[in-house]
Order: sequence, then structure tokens, then C-alpha cells
Amino acid sequence: MIYKAEPTARKFVYADYVRFCSSGEYHTHEGHSGWVFKTRIFRGPGARHQVRYGTECECGSTLWPAAPQLDLIDRPFDASDITDTVRAARVRYLLKAAGMSEESPIDALTSRLSARDAEIILDRHGLTDDRHTLQEIADKVGLTKARVHQIEHKAIERLRRGTL
Repeated sequence: MIYKAEPTARKFVYADYVRFCSSGEYHTHEGHSGWVFKTRIFRGPGARHQVRYGTECECGSTLWPAAPQLDLIDRPFDASDITDTVRAARVRYLLKAAGMSEESPIDALTSRLSARDAEIILDRHGLTDDRHTLQEIADKVGLTKARVHQIEHKAIERLRRGTL
């Protein structure tokens, strides 16, 4: 069930399920759902302040919409729902970046790479557990973070071109 409230009366708290409305700068996320993980007050022009809500969208994006851009979805919080949805979105993003169809299994994608390159891609895109920063991956594989970034970029380009 979705509740629509007056824009001035909307307030969201941690772990609220929300749906993005069509208004505002996040129109490409219209109809997506997600959950609120943080509230922040942004200082606007002059003395105007605006409350924004940190939300993790079902497509994997982290967004900061204002209350009028969100509707509350009445259901209990379950972190596994969001985790599975975000992981699926990350797989779709990686496959799209590599120029492959969504039906291509991730194992087929990584089997076309060396073990090190596959490990970097999987860790960087959060397909094994959580996303890792370039520095975390660099420390893990014993390279500089600039080199890890180069390897990631070249591996995606090789996958896109179909060359190894």
C-alpha cells in the first residue's frame, strides 16, 4: 500500500520503504522503490534549508531526493530484499558496460578474464559481497590504486570488444 501525503507533512525515517515520484531531478527513477538510509539538511540559497533523504534505489543508485519526490510504501523493512535487488542491478550494469546481454551469466563473463582481472571486476562492482574501493582492492592484490583502475577499465574494454 502506498501512502501519499501533503508535501509539507512528509517525513521519512531510517529503513522506510519509498517509491520515487515523477517530479524533480530524479525523473529517470520514476516508479523505482528503495529505502531511506539517512536524513540530511542542505543549505539552500539564502537562508533556505531543505531536508533531503539518502535513499538506496532498487537500481543500485544512491540518491538524495526531497520529501515531495517520495511516497511511503507500507511494508516492514527487510535488508535482504534491498541487497538482492542492488546486487542484481550491479550485475546488469556490469553486463551492459561489457556490451553483453542480461541473459549472459556472470561466470561466462569472468571466465573470459584472467583470475586477477576477474577478482578486480567482481570486487569493484560488488558482485562477491560488497563494493570495494580502489584502495581496498589495491591493498588486497598488491598494486597501486591507479593500476587497479587501469586494469578495471582495460578488462571492461576487452569484454566489450570480445578480445582477451
